[in-house]
Amino acid sequence: MADELAERLDGPADDADPVPHGPVEGEFPLAPNQMSLWHAEQLDLGGSAYVVAVAARLTGGCDTEALRRAWTTLADRHPVLRTTFPLREGNPVQQVAAEAQMDFAVVPVPPAWDRTHREDLVRSAFEPFDLTERAPLRVRLYTGPSEGPVMVVSQHHLITDYWSMIVMLRELAVLYAAESTGAEPYLPAPAHGYADFAAWSLARAGAPLGAEELSYWVRKLTPPPPPADLPTDRPRPVVRRQRGSTLRVDLSPSRATAVRAHARATGTTPFALLLAVFHVLLHAYTGRADSAVGVNTANRERPEFADVLGYFTNSVVHRVQMAPDQSFSSLLSSVTETLLEGLESGGVTIENLAERLLDTACDYLRTLATALDTARKEELR
Repeated sequence: MADELAERLDGPADDADPVPHGPVEGEFPLAPNQMSLWHAEQLDLGGSAYVVAVAARLTGGCDTEALRRAWTTLADRHPVLRTTFPLREGNPVQQVAAEAQMDFAVVPVPPAWDRTHREDLVRSAFEPFDLTERAPLRVRLYTGPSEGPVMVVSQHHLITDYWSMIVMLRELAVLYAAESTGAEPYLPAPAHGYADFAAWSLARAGAPLGAEELSYWVRKLTPPPPPADLPTDRPRPVVRRQRGSTLRVDLSPSRATAVRAHARATGTTPFALLLAVFHVLLHAYTGRADSAVGVNTANRERPEFADVLGYFTNSVVHRVQMAPDQSFSSLLSSVTETLLEGLESGGVTIENLAERLLDTACDYLRTLATALDTARKEELR
């Protein structure tokens, strides 16, 4: 599987499916996966469910004005960081401004503030955005903490994902180093903007290939998988309140090494192996042989989009039907095969599926999901 994925990702671009070069400012439609997220945002009623925030302590001193200039240059490089989402006849559009208007503020605080007022820090980081009025990017630099200033970067998910966050912080480090020393930053101009991805995705969805991908999922999810019915310690509320929490369990280094070794030995990837284990776990809790989970994909199979900032992530359903006497080796082969098939048809969004299937067939994208962060993680200094 690893070789198949590498060949698919590193192979030459399909000349029959070219990526357009459009203008970098103006008004553009949303990408299909972006439109799905926008509709989900409307159900959140102005909350912070789709605000993404990251905090970093800046050690070794901080040149505030150099950092401000670096952020402005970054927004000038990437149109999505200058994008608002106004309504046109009731429908959202991407409105890309010609110049960056960075929401960058320096906030002086007492030396121990970051430890004694952590709740205030989190609350500020996740304040909702007005998507129609201003680009949903906010930078706050808290100066005064004894261990060094703290930079908090908040974005709406409509303009970012995990991969984009890694690219953005990597470029910010290069730009800040250049601004603080007077050197020239070595950063090639991005080959495309996010609006090019939106145009390419919309064209693909309307082409025969898009119809083939949708037909694949209709076949795969007809009849729909049974409800998961996971046993929980309390019933889920009727109205979503965003009060859930996170339970973190880390694999030990030896176990992580064993997972990678077993994946190599069986010709698959660590993600496929962990996904197979997840299906077994669901079977153990539900007693059902037919299980389905949402799988988050990077959705960046085209190399032209590798360093483009924006919301690329899409979710697909991974369905497995186990046999009573099936071995784990056989299950792993089945998981690997269906995962590759799903990735090949990964451009279909949840809304595309909901239009063709009962809405319950798409519930797995909302309730059960698995993901593995595979974005490049070069060290940031």
